[in-house]
Amino acid sequence: TEPANIYYLSGYDAWSFYTVQALIVFQEVETPLWVGRLIDSATAHVTTYLPADRIVPYPDVYVQAADRHAAQFIADMILCDCPSAKVVGVEMGAYYYTARDHAELVKAMPNVRFKDVELLVNWVRFI
Repeated sequence: TEPANIYYLSGYDAWSFYTVQALIVFQEVETPLWVGRLIDSATAHVTTYLPADRIVPYPDVYVQAADRHAAQFIADMILCDCPSAKVVGVEMGAYYYTARDHAELVKAMPNVRFKDVELLVNWVRFI
């Protein structure tokens, strides 16, 4: 969720960080998965190295909705690529990763343990 980390890992470069977005890096899948608003997906196609099938926009029904949240869509995408997911790392201290984002992920994936990996990409960049 941290824009600088998404950029470092994928090249994604847009002023869309104020909306729910994620770059999901799987242990078992070679290429990360970008998930963000439909309106921002064109930028993901232009600025990243990701193939089209790894750029998955969520529909606008998730935007500013009281009864659903984009984190639910992100959870579905995680479980689609990794149905046996047991642990998911999230950047708990990232400015744009909200308490609601986290609560919705936890609710959507009740059998998954969440681990704070806020500094993981920073450590990789340091090397």
